[in-house]
Amino acid sequence: MKIIFIIFLYFITFSTPASAYLDPGLGTMLIQGLLAVIATVAAYASLYWKKFKELVKKLFRFKKN
Repeated sequence: MKIIFIIFLYFITFSTPASAYLDPGLGTMLIQGLLAVIATVAAYASLYWKKFKELVKKLFRFKKN
């Protein structure tokens, strides 16, 4: 773990500035990626919705006196 910190510190200390160009399409690409992740999670959840509901019922089941 100590060696990883030393390597990380080395790269931060001795890095050179980059003259990089971020074009406007980058923001759109990031939004598309986020929407794809949300759609994937929603599709996965819809496939296992019944099992998920049963699990929640089991977890939060209270005994009635």
